[in-house]
Amino acid sequence: MLGPRVVRLLCLVAGVDALHTPPIVLRRSGTAAMVASSQGRMPPRTGASPAYGSEGVNLEDAISRGGKRPVRASTGQARRQSGGKSRGGGMLEAAHDAAMAGDAAEAVSRVRVAMRAWSAAAPAPSEDVAAARRGGGGGAAMLAEVSLVREVNQLLRVLGDSGDLRAADDVFRCLIEARLTPTQVTYGTLIARAGTWRQPALATAYYRDMQRRGIEPDTLTHNSLINAFAKAQDLEKALEVAASMRRKGLTPTIVTYNTLLDGCARARNTTLASATLAELRKANLAPSVTISLG
Repeated sequence: MLGPRVVRLLCLVAGVDALHTPPIVLRRSGTAAMVASSQGRMPPRTGASPAYGSEGVNLEDAISRGGKRPVRASTGQARRQSGGKSRGGGMLEAAHDAAMAGDAAEAVSRVRVAMRAWSAAAPAPSEDVAAARRGGGGGAAMLAEVSLVREVNQLLRVLGDSGDLRAADDVFRCLIEARLTPTQVTYGTLIARAGTWRQPALATAYYRDMQRRGIEPDTLTHNSLINAFAKAQDLEKALEVAASMRRKGLTPTIVTYNTLLDGCARARNTTLASATLAELRKANLAPSVTISLG
């Protein structure tokens, strides 16, 4: 039997108002805007982003060090990159719709409201553990959290594809402040988008933060970090990340080598390009990119 707090939790994730929905039948009754109207809007955050990693890199500092401030993609481009439509019902549907419409500030505001509602409805950790031991609502609450984190990851992708790195960082902060657990996908999405917009310092900050939280970066995450340095023409750091992969027992893939070759082409470094091609052949792989150093 699910407790009332867990039922409320599941309703929030599904985008349903439990107070005005008939019992037993839980239907998606529109967007999460009802949460915003019933809970009120939290005031916007002021000040810089929190520090990540041992270097204490924050978003503003990372952007300045990266040298190129993101230029947000058009709404149409963001919509095409995100599949061309809203993700449907859910606790963050209104935030996702705002991001798709190009209103990053409204998206972040919606996330803050939704996370406040989540925090109010979520069982205390001790309650959740006790319920799980009884075989009751703990499992349901855990599934609800997984679903919400998945929605956050999708929103981070939309904001990141549009170049709204500050808004994506704000959403990430909301997730942490709501005591939700970021996943490999959460960090992979943030690192990949920071790399796309040539923000290697920010990508590195997220990389170190995920390690600090006990999440070990996988091959895909390492490739995203390599791409961040390659796009910034910092081949030394890109090669360091590739070497780190090997030390951790991860095997570089064709994507790893292609990314390194692309970085060599950007920096017009024929020596490193030749060395990378030699490693690629040694691994019995063939490059799937064409580079020109002439």
